[in-house]
Amino acid sequence: TLELINPSLDNTLAESWAASAGYGSPGSLNSSYMSNEDEVLTATEFILHNNYPNPFNPVTTISYTLPQAALVRLTIYDLLGRQVKSLLHEYQTSGNRSIQWNATNDLGRPVAAGVYLYMIHAGEFRQTKKMVLLK
Repeated sequence: TLELINPSLDNTLAESWAASAGYGSPGSLNSSYMSNEDEVLTATEFILHNNYPNPFNPVTTISYTLPQAALVRLTIYDLLGRQVKSLLHEYQTSGNRSIQWNATNDLGRPVAAGVYLYMIHAGEFRQTKKMVLLK
């Protein structure tokens, strides 16, 4: 099977794909891509990547890039703007980061299928993206 080499690559290009060492993606962790929190970063801007897989069930990965150290908050909201889950609220150094969401709320209960928003606050940077939970 095939898997995307890096989730931030264009998945319409053949060179973005490689033979899988396991079950392939989406739906499984990539065998050829590993996030390294100590990786040297040359990026000059904050980036919130698209979550993968999307749509998802029951777990999705949210990746982001920090060009400099910052206080990072990553929060999940429903379409009415209500907070569903606070995934992260901590100071982080620069680098590529990722975190998984297992479709539960702040109380640990499973959430309903539907569209959710994930928002990052890192220093002055703010960005929101959509994701879809299927059940």
